[in-house]
Amino acid sequence: MNLIHFGAIESLRDVELSPVDEQRPHKPIGKGLLWTSPKGSHHSWKRWCDAEDFGIGRTRYEITLASQARLRVVDGLDDLIELHREYPKKISYGEALDWHRIVTDYDAMWLTENGEPTTRFTTPTLYGWDCETVLVFRAASFCQIVSAPPASPHTNTQTPD
Repeated sequence: MNLIHFGAIESLRDVELSPVDEQRPHKPIGKGLLWTSPKGSHHSWKRWCDAEDFGIGRTRYEITLASQARLRVVDGLDDLIELHREYPKKISYGEALDWHRIVTDYDAMWLTENGEPTTRFTTPTLYGWDCETVLVFRAASFCQIVSAPPASPHTNTQTPD
């Protein structure tokens, strides 16, 4: 699977999920998580940022996710409900997903173009995943950088999805 990531990548080292921010239990917060969109997505991170006038810069990486990566797909509310049944976590104001267990069992999670709008305002929720996303938990083991930005930021002014 070919993915696009905007932002700096120092290295594709193994990452450990840092403690989840309990104020946002619908998505993991951790240094080193690799947030990407599938190459060619019609609902990519770049397109969302352009539509919302949310600057992301011009640093673009194309990354390939290995075929042997354990990928969890959420293509709609039924998939999210099943994920929640398998990985529930009690929090002070209800329930959330247990991201620490999810990242133990999977190498990445793909919220599809269909899954994003159908899980945004639901219970359980993936509110805040604003576009089609592949979140990679162990980039060093399961990703390879295919193309990186040029040495000079002025060389490439095009930032395709």
